[in-house]
Amino acid sequence: MWPVELALLPRTDLSPGAQGEISRNLWIVLTLVSLRRAFDYLEPYRGTVPRTLAAIGVGAALIAPLMLLAPLPMFYPEAGDGVPDEYVEAEPEVPEFDPERVMARQDRLVDAAVEGLAPQVPGRVDLYVVAFGGDGGERVFRNEVEYVERLYATRFGADGRIVALINSPATVESRPLATRRNLRRALRGVGQRADPAEDLVLLFMTSHGSEDHELYVALEPLPLAQLEPEDVQLALDDAGIEWRIVVVSACYSGGFIPALAGPRSLVISAARSDRTSFGCGVESDFTYFGHAFFVEALNETLSPVEAFERAEGIIAKRERAEDVKRSHPQISRAPELEARLSRWLTELTPGPVVPFAPPPRDEVGTTTAARGDTP
Repeated sequence: MWPVELALLPRTDLSPGAQGEISRNLWIVLTLVSLRRAFDYLEPYRGTVPRTLAAIGVGAALIAPLMLLAPLPMFYPEAGDGVPDEYVEAEPEVPEFDPERVMARQDRLVDAAVEGLAPQVPGRVDLYVVAFGGDGGERVFRNEVEYVERLYATRFGADGRIVALINSPATVESRPLATRRNLRRALRGVGQRADPAEDLVLLFMTSHGSEDHELYVALEPLPLAQLEPEDVQLALDDAGIEWRIVVVSACYSGGFIPALAGPRSLVISAARSDRTSFGCGVESDFTYFGHAFFVEALNETLSPVEAFERAEGIIAKRERAEDVKRSHPQISRAPELEARLSRWLTELTPGPVVPFAPPPRDEVGTTTAARGDTP
């Protein structure tokens, strides 16, 4: 709709561009006339010329900034014939999908991913990985999940034992979504494949986090439930998974530790329960914690405990340099689990270092919140 609509304006005979020019000029004239009449009432004791000049001066002060800063968008709010492209607000290019069809396929996608897992080897500690990218509006979380897939498949011998749950419009046809239901189903399937008395399961979750310790789960326009620490704890318990490594990369993610910690459960978080973490947003390729822990530290050491200690130093140095409030990543040590880790590491023949290459910028990423600003 144009900001000024007059019945006398023959819209069918004029292009939208011409109509916009007329509307703009009429708006300026009406503004000046209204001001002139206002001065007649407010300052009748002054002469006609001073009142007119005052109206023009005030009108110019009101109109000039609008014309200089945004000359056309307010008159051309929608694209159309005669409207210059540079004055039309660009819509983000988000792949379209059928929400009902996507949701109906989730059980089949999760089951197919689980059925494709390699069986565990008796007498050997095997590592299974479940990765969860919660926010479908920012490519950074998908980047982290896909990198963790490559890292653990290549460097840590988990190829064929990884399930990735990703919220992204670009992967709805090929990947199961990162939802609470899918997480439970995937962990249950992993628990059936792994030997609960022998094997390790790494659960990595990345997204935004809230002050009340919910992990943000979203893929517009799907109505997805948020993920709480108790949801994760119940999913792991129901799956019969005993030996757990849980890494949560989100603001306030330290709030997941009380529900998940234990002698056989090593829990690592990107931030303290009352602090934000940093590095998400549409301009980011990796979060601060994700890059420090996975890309840098785990390519230098194989131990997640040592990797945490190195990542903590990397993050502290970066946050000091940028003069931001410290995130304080957290770790809950697990003596029994760490003994099992040591055995696994002695049996592991590590693969090569896995570099991270940022993906092309033409992929989906529409949310503007940055971790540490609007978690």
